[in-house]
Amino acid sequence: MTTFINKRSWRVWLSYLSLIMTLGVSVSAAAEEICEYSVLESAFKEYVLSIDQIQVEIIQNRLNKNGYGLINVDGVLGIDTRHALQKVCRDFYVPDGEDIAADVVKRLDIINGIIEKNSKWNLIVSGAPFNGWLVEKSPEDQIVSKQILATGSADAIITLLNQFDASMTIIASQEILPSIPAPILAPAPPCIKQITLPLEDDITVYYLWQGEKKPAADDEQDKNQEPCTPVEETINTDLLAPIKGVVYPNRRLFLQAVENLFAVTDSEQLQLLSESRHEMLIPPTSIQVEANGCGCSREFSSTVYGFYPTWVAQKDQVLKVDFSLFDRIGFYALTLDSTGAINQPLQWVDDMGSATFINTAHQHHVEVDLTIYASEWRDWNDAVIDNAINSTMKSVMQKLNDKNAPLSTYLPAIIKNGSAPQIDGITLYFDNYTASDIGRDNVIKIVSKLSKRLQVAGRKIDLNIMLGIDTNTLERQPVFKDLAAILLESEEGPAKVDHVLVFLQESTSKAKKQIRRKIEDEFRGAERKAVLRKIIPVISPLGHERDPRGPYSQFTDDLIYFQDNFAGVGFWPLPVPDDAGVVAIKDALVSLYVSTTPSNQFGSM
Repeated sequence: MTTFINKRSWRVWLSYLSLIMTLGVSVSAAAEEICEYSVLESAFKEYVLSIDQIQVEIIQNRLNKNGYGLINVDGVLGIDTRHALQKVCRDFYVPDGEDIAADVVKRLDIINGIIEKNSKWNLIVSGAPFNGWLVEKSPEDQIVSKQILATGSADAIITLLNQFDASMTIIASQEILPSIPAPILAPAPPCIKQITLPLEDDITVYYLWQGEKKPAADDEQDKNQEPCTPVEETINTDLLAPIKGVVYPNRRLFLQAVENLFAVTDSEQLQLLSESRHEMLIPPTSIQVEANGCGCSREFSSTVYGFYPTWVAQKDQVLKVDFSLFDRIGFYALTLDSTGAINQPLQWVDDMGSATFINTAHQHHVEVDLTIYASEWRDWNDAVIDNAINSTMKSVMQKLNDKNAPLSTYLPAIIKNGSAPQIDGITLYFDNYTASDIGRDNVIKIVSKLSKRLQVAGRKIDLNIMLGIDTNTLERQPVFKDLAAILLESEEGPAKVDHVLVFLQESTSKAKKQIRRKIEDEFRGAERKAVLRKIIPVISPLGHERDPRGPYSQFTDDLIYFQDNFAGVGFWPLPVPDDAGVVAIKDALVSLYVSTTPSNQFGSM
């Protein structure tokens, strides 16, 4: 009996090897041809136009979850993500349909669906018992089963696994088949070292964001798949000193700043399991601003822009501002929600200090802009855009009053407008602008309609836009060229946009050059010059004293570069007298940006 079983076993395994060679070669050859990177790259360039940032992040999370590498979940279908998807294409025979990119992503979705029901399915189908069970089938059933594994749905593959499980009792009663190498259809995830940021007990702010929270992408990550026990390492809070107290306007800039602090290798993954974040408090506290014994705004040779975030007013004490450091101050930020409405006016109402804030700035020859954050702007249809324009115009045209303010603070407004204080400009914030090309025409629609409404209303105010730009992705897509209709003058009249503010990510030395290079690539001659002179990079005023090259070395280099190449510099948030290093910032601005022409020497002093 033993001799018979051994002979039978060898016949089974010879048949099994023949099946692997026959099917494996044909599938592999087809996969190699269809899954050439040149073919997929072209397909994914078209495919990415049909999806948004959140969908890309879901794809990246599932690639990580299913063992296709440690991909940065940034919502950009970059080269690492495309190479991982190419592996999916090669591991599974993807039919050459009309949209190969969508088929590959669909296959990834199928893998994810299988894992949710059987996390060890890839180990099962690549193991000797399962493949021995396949060989016992008829040739026709073998081909069908193999096709199910390669191209079948999640339910079909789970059904096949259930059939295998049901037969395990019979197989277990037979002699254990010898183990031979078998192809692995999907690689197992590597063991990942998780670096965890601790949540501090105090209210130290690392990340500030006013606006709608970003939805979590694929909360099921690593739920069922644990090929090994991850090693967790908690970072000492002292290592976060370079970003301690630094306020970041959006999550992407915060994450990048954190990653820049730590060397993350291929076997490590930086997981921000705890983020210290500060949400805007409701109801808001009245603005309490005083001039810090300073004079009027200087005659700067380049624009100096400061952002006053609404949550800065969430303090009991009066905030002192050195108005001599700025040309303009932007009050940040009201939010246009997904319907185009502003449901939280914050301090932009009577008797909340905004009127006195505007008047105080005007007394010191500093102009005030209202910053409005456009939530989900890509998805707005024409009706939502019209509603957003109406909401914006209502805030722009609002004449604010403060019954508790002394009459003297209203004198500048009376002289300038003959009425209550009003803003001098508006800045529309379109975050995650470079995450996708989809919906960018909405920016042009919104700005164009708002510009016409302002003209009809007779309000001559600056109209600025602020863009959330990831400089790491600039080479892969058009950026500023898509906005040429509002950035440049045309037969219809002057340019609709006065300034383009850009949050400059770290390292600023690299990012500023990438932005200039992009504009040089997309424009020529006078148009290039016009766009460059609209750009205002926005940086943090904090942390420059810790520059490894020397205190304020990079800061000074940035100011010089901005002056030579762009319209000026912006600060998020605006530096105030209590900030560390504010004296050094002031000295650098006065030294580099204050005009010293003979006609204005007195103003410079």
